[in-house]
Amino acid sequence: YMGNLCALLDELVQPLRQYLAPALWDNLWISIVGTTAKRLETLLRKTNFTALGSLAFDADMRDFVAYTRDMLFSDQYASNSAVTKACTPLGRLTQMAKLLNVDEVEDVLDAISSLKRKSNWDWKLEDAQTFLELRFPE
Repeated sequence: YMGNLCALLDELVQPLRQYLAPALWDNLWISIVGTTAKRLETLLRKTNFTALGSLAFDADMRDFVAYTRDMLFSDQYASNSAVTKACTPLGRLTQMAKLLNVDEVEDVLDAISSLKRKSNWDWKLEDAQTFLELRFPE
């Protein structure tokens, strides 16, 4: 799924890339990725996940972050962390992927505290509980 999404985004915006200054392109690209990530989050909130589905989602998110990073000109976006901080909706999706990949419900607080220590946590605990219900239905 993610490969197809990236190919379609590339086809849509690549003609613009050559005509924009690097800073303008970076701002436009982050905005496009942010909008795409928000729409994905809305759809994913309605989807149940299996363990295998969670792993696939995590791999897709890693690919999407790498693709986003590769499309940017500025060196300030040289790391995945910098990209997810610049594009908050994308960062939220990567956090969702990490949360859905915990093996046991008991490990959730450890995962959240680890992300908080890295200043990489944007969710309310109620949102985390909602996502965990997608992976571990009651």
